[in-house]
Amino acid sequence: MLAVCKYQGSFKCPNSEPATNITFLRWDHAPLGQYYELTRVCFQPILDELNNMLKCVIMLSTSDIDRLYCAVVAALKYSADQCIPQRAGGMTNWRN
Repeated sequence: MLAVCKYQGSFKCPNSEPATNITFLRWDHAPLGQYYELTRVCFQPILDELNNMLKCVIMLSTSDIDRLYCAVVAALKYSADQCIPQRAGGMTNWRN
């Protein structure tokens, strides 16, 4: 099934402010199986909602797509926050 949308207006990134305290995700120390499973669990309701929406309409509105996109980003962020270790500041280069 192909979802088609018409773009109306302009898109502004909600987080256009520069970050003050940056942390880096340590994917090399992450329990990836745990992250994948939590991400799958978080994505399932979003997928169910999308499937239900596509059963009812031929074309999704941009607000529906934006809402689903935000839900996907929130699910990814939640999964990473729960499973992936973080480190403040920059990563040191092991070659130095």
